[in-house]
Formats: sequence, C-alpha cells, structure tokens
Amino acid sequence: MFDELEARLKEILDRIRGTEAGTAAPPGNGRIIREVMDPAFLARQLAAIRATAGQQPGGNRLPAQAYEEASAELARAAPDVPFMPRSAINSQLQSILTTCIESRAEELLRAVPEGLERIAQAVLTDEEIFRQFGPCDPRWMETKLAEGWAMIEGRPDFPDTPAPPVRLASDARIVVVGDWGTGLPGAQAVAQQMRRWMDAGRGREQHVVHLGDVYYSGWREEYETRFLPYWPVQRDDSGVLSWALNGNHDMYSGGHGYFGFLLRDPRFRGHWRDDPAKSVPSSYFSIENDQWQILGLDSGYADHDLAGTQQRWLAEKLQTGRRTMLLSHHQPFSGYDGVVGQLMTDKVRAAVPPERPLDAWIWGHEHRCTIYADSPKPYLRFGACIGNGGVPQALPDPPLSAPPAPDDPQHAALTWAYDADELAAGTNWLRFGFAVLDFDAADVKITFVDEHGSEIRSVTIG
Repeated sequence: MFDELEARLKEILDRIRGTEAGTAAPPGNGRIIREVMDPAFLARQLAAIRATAGQQPGGNRLPAQAYEEASAELARAAPDVPFMPRSAINSQLQSILTTCIESRAEELLRAVPEGLERIAQAVLTDEEIFRQFGPCDPRWMETKLAEGWAMIEGRPDFPDTPAPPVRLASDARIVVVGDWGTGLPGAQAVAQQMRRWMDAGRGREQHVVHLGDVYYSGWREEYETRFLPYWPVQRDDSGVLSWALNGNHDMYSGGHGYFGFLLRDPRFRGHWRDDPAKSVPSSYFSIENDQWQILGLDSGYADHDLAGTQQRWLAEKLQTGRRTMLLSHHQPFSGYDGVVGQLMTDKVRAAVPPERPLDAWIWGHEHRCTIYADSPKPYLRFGACIGNGGVPQALPDPPLSAPPAPDDPQHAALTWAYDADELAAGTNWLRFGFAVLDFDAADVKITFVDEHGSEIRSVTIG
C-alpha cells in the first residue's frame, strides 16, 4: 500500500514539474517562466528592444504608440503580483520571451523551489540569453513583435454566421471553466477534477466550455502546449462536445491560433460541424432544448463588444420564449473593476425584451469566482464570474470601495465571492476552480468546484 502511495506521489510531483516517466516535457511555450510574469523584467526588455531597434537603419518597425501604451501598462502593474496584461504588445512580449528562453531551456532554466510551482514553473539562471545574436537578442525580439503586430492587423475576417444549433438533452451536464489556458500545475489540477465530474456523468449528454483566454497571446504553439495536452476531453470522447469562447488574449496574435487551430480540433467540432471545410469556424453558438437555450457570444474579436450581427442573432433567439443563459468571455459588469466596457452590454440590453429578462449570464475575464444574484440588473436575473481556472489571483482581493449605485451600468453588488486560498512564497493565492451545470428540465443546478475537488457552493436557477 505504502509503495503504491509513494509511486502515486512521485507521479504527481513529476507532472507538476513538467515531466512524466518516460515522457518529455511539453515542447516550446510549455512552461510559465517566472520572470516573464514580472512587470519590471518586461519593462527592461521592452526598453532594450526599443532602444536597440531605434539604432538600426529604418528604426523601429513597431509604432511608437504601441511602445508607449505597453510601457504605461507595465508602469501601472503591481510589483509583486504575476502580471497578466490587457494589451497585445505586452502579451506578445511574454510569448516571444518564453519562446526564445525555451530554445535554451536546459541551460537557462531551473525549477522553482518547492511550493512555488503554482505561480511559475521555471526561473532564469543566465542573463547571457539577451546578448547580441543570442536567442533573445533585442533585434530579433523587435522583429517578432513587429510580426505579431502585423498578425493582429492581418487577422481573419469575422465569421459572421453562428454555428448550427446543437440539441441539448433535458438532463445534460455542462462543465464550464474560464481563463484556464496557462498550463500551470493548478490549471492541470482543475482539468483533472473536471474529468472526474465528466466520468461521474457518464450516460448523460455532456458539454465542456472554455470561457476564453489562452496565454499569453493565443499563438498556435500555446494551444499546443498549454491547452490541448491538459484539456479534460480526450480525442476519443466522441460523445462529448467541447466549446471555446474567444477572449482578448486569444486575439492578441490576431486570432489565427484560435480560429485556425484550436477550433479545428475535432473535439471543438460544434463550431463547424455543418461544414468541415469551412474557411473560418464560427465563434458564437447555441445549445438548446424546449426549455433552455445556452448562447455563447464572441466578445473577443471586437474587444468587449459583439462583432458582426451577433446582436441581431441574439434578439431573434430571445423571441423563442425559452429560458436563456448567456456565456461570454468579458464581464457585463463587476463588483471589482473600476471601469468596465459597455459596448457588449449595451447591445445585449437592447436585444433583451423588457418583459422577459435573461435568466443567467456566466463570464470569465476577471480571474475570480463570484455570484451576482437576486436580479442584479433589470435585464438579468442571475450572473456569475467563473474566471479562476488557471491565472494566479493574489488575495486579499477587496471589491469596490463603495457599493454601486442601483442605476450604475458598469457595476453591481456582489452576492458571494470565493476566497479560499493557497499559500506560496509568502502570498495567498485564490484557489483555481470551475463550475458544473446540471440541467433538470426547467431547472439548472450550478455547482462551484475548486482545484482539489471540493464543492464550494451550489445554486439552482429556473
């Protein structure tokens, strides 16, 4: 018995450190590197890139405004908190640094001390990497940043046709996770717990939904190394459909990895099942039965907005008389953020019939797990953020200092916020987690689960 336990513990530790017996660690971009999440480190690299490129014939290929916006964001960042940017350039910089560091991983990286793995999987040991003609030569990084900028400018046209409706069983189970695509050990633990719930639900129809964001910039290599290897739906799970919403980080490389690679995976066939040869899979969809319709929106292609004719599609769907649950990456309002974009929310509000509010709206983007119940807004009966899938969130995490006014469109009062933590490197971190939606005719039970498998809260709506 003790031998079996020891073998199991070794297996877990090997997996946490990025290797399994007889198996190589994931290829490039598989690690999260501690310095790459440090805003001071990024600011130094960005300044070196700009200065070095400016000395070359032709100067910088990246617009000055892009440098200035990225530098300003880094200057605002908290110094001791893992940095997850809201700008394309800083996200691209993180991706590029990870790629070039990975090219000499054995020489340049070491495992972090035991206990720090949930924050980062590797640290640098050799600044030589940034020398001229080294793998992270600033001249080379400037070229890659310029290419990344061009990818954003040359993104695919928005596929303005919804995926064909998928029939939802009256007793279906939908597992939902948000902001999960980091590949961190805690995110891997979340996937393992999601799999346990899927295994327990064998015999009923099941769907698994990612609410968006694969870090840092939605490069194909990041889906290959941080997302698909750990996704809880296996390739041979032919009876389980996977869905992936579009997030801002998915679009930071122009959406090429999201539309052209992730959605092409057979597990995500619901996005294109009417036409396997479709040039660009659909990024918004509906799962529905006589009682409910679950509508997945794309709020990433146009940041915090609904691109194309999604508003018209939503308005038409809301005329059916079914109960409606929206899924989106971005939040419609917040109990935390001082400023919340309203383009998406305004379009949704305009589409909702005054006499029939939305029954539920679930989103990610914020790396938290929160509930907004008791009719948080006139157009909505219940809201929840499930964005704690895989990005470190330091605690304490206080909400807005003053209660939101009743007519404040950007904010709402919290009903509940998850605050269980994990201690690492002297900091308390919010536990990662996900949610399970169990349908029973007109009712839906939502169970919130953490990375250890603990059921932390449940609520029934209907």
